[in-house]
Amino acid sequence: MKKMSFNLFAMLISTSIIPLILSVIIISITSVSLTKNNLEEAAKEKLYVVANNLANHCKENELTAITVTDYYDYIDSLKSQNIEMAIILDSSCTASVKNENDYRVREILFEKDVLAERTNMPEGYFEENVEINGDYYYGYCMPIEVSGDIIGLAFAGQLVSEVTGAITGIIMNFVIVAVILIIVFALTAMLFSKKMTKSFDAIGKNITALAKGDLSEQEKKSSFIKEMNVLLEDTAMMQDNMSDTIGKVKSVSKTLVENIAEATELSESTTRRANQITSAVDELSTAMLGMTENVQSISEQMEEIGHCVNDISENVELLHKNSEDILTTNNEAKADMDEILENTKATVDAVNSITAQIKQTNDSIAEIDEAVELILEISDQTNLLSLNASIEAARAGEAGRGFSVVAEEIRKLSEQSAQGAEMIKNLAGTITDKSRKSVELAEGVRSIIMLEQESVSITQKKYDDLSNEINQSVEEIRAIAEKTENLTDYKERVIENVYSLSAISEENTASNEEVNANIFEIIAEVKSVNDNCERMNEMAKELETSVAYFSGEE
Repeated sequence: MKKMSFNLFAMLISTSIIPLILSVIIISITSVSLTKNNLEEAAKEKLYVVANNLANHCKENELTAITVTDYYDYIDSLKSQNIEMAIILDSSCTASVKNENDYRVREILFEKDVLAERTNMPEGYFEENVEINGDYYYGYCMPIEVSGDIIGLAFAGQLVSEVTGAITGIIMNFVIVAVILIIVFALTAMLFSKKMTKSFDAIGKNITALAKGDLSEQEKKSSFIKEMNVLLEDTAMMQDNMSDTIGKVKSVSKTLVENIAEATELSESTTRRANQITSAVDELSTAMLGMTENVQSISEQMEEIGHCVNDISENVELLHKNSEDILTTNNEAKADMDEILENTKATVDAVNSITAQIKQTNDSIAEIDEAVELILEISDQTNLLSLNASIEAARAGEAGRGFSVVAEEIRKLSEQSAQGAEMIKNLAGTITDKSRKSVELAEGVRSIIMLEQESVSITQKKYDDLSNEINQSVEEIRAIAEKTENLTDYKERVIENVYSLSAISEENTASNEEVNANIFEIIAEVKSVNDNCERMNEMAKELETSVAYFSGEE
């Protein structure tokens, strides 16, 4: 369900003008009411004073319908101030008010019979609607005493229309002042709201660009409000910092992908060389089996020599031929061992190269960690900025509600940035663990290959010994051919040499089997390294994809 939203400009205008209008209306109504009450109270007090003075003036004087004419001048003395006076007796009434025929009116109409109740009004009597000659007056009556008796009433009155006219004039003045105040404050609020709206629009555009992944430089804005200026500057600084950080992360990610690709290629090369070593070792094993068979044949022939000395010439010839074959096979095996040794050295170099590349990968991952720490620091700064903005919005009260919404959006953006940075950090940690395991595997492979080199060196030395012994056997066989008389002695020596050769052959066969097993282990470990490199490559691509959302950085 879509939430109702309000335009910031309209909201600022409303929150500025509506309270003003309500305040002006309340103040005006209160002031008019107080003024009306004050005017009526002032009129009452003034009429009280006039009526009391008239009553005192007439006190202890003989008042009749004839003598009351002596008071005309007195009761007419305040007509210039729009105050009418009258002397009310039981049988007559003399007033300053005149009718259309210029005669003094003889009748004043009260809402109650004041003459009948005159003895009950020691402080006088006030009435708001006293009718005299068709007009309505505020009237005040005071008792007139003569010799302790109340013989009549002294009356003072003022037209109600005069008081209400003054009240109407005051109301008009209040209305005019209120309208002028509303117009002035409305214009001021519109100008202030316009500037505030422009500042909020600039902040909103920058934040929207960051939310869409646009890190290109935004238009710089300023505000006459200090806090808004700080917010604009901090938003621009956040955009610049994120641009630099994401650019570094992308660069490191690209380097990581290239290094992992190179490590994968080296791993594949190592696998191929290990397969070559395996093939060479298989050939060597085949040759050693052949040599073992030849040694067995020699042993059988030497035993036959012991029984058949007459056939010594043929056997010596055959032995000479077999010895030549053994020497050839031994030389080939020696050459194969040399090749194995060279390939093993190349494998060590490749493993060292893989280890160096993985260490470079760890260095790149460390740079990623630094970039992630920078992102987290920016997120903390942004969160602090959002908190400050919320505090300022709370201080601003109703006028800061829109400002609080912007602060909340900045806080959400900060939390999203912090979550993205945390994901990158976790991914970098996973890559670091995998790289560390790869380094450990590579070190293990290197150690195994070093042991293999030692075994190959020992085997090579044994082949050298074997070659020397075979050469010696050939020389001895030749001597047998030349000196048949010493055949028995040479026969024993040859038998001993053959036994020694058989033992060496068996040792070589066992060494070949051990080398072959080590090579298979190397291949498996290299394959594991290759698999780890592939997983690291996938994680590096995921890292590159995760920051590809941001664009526009330099």
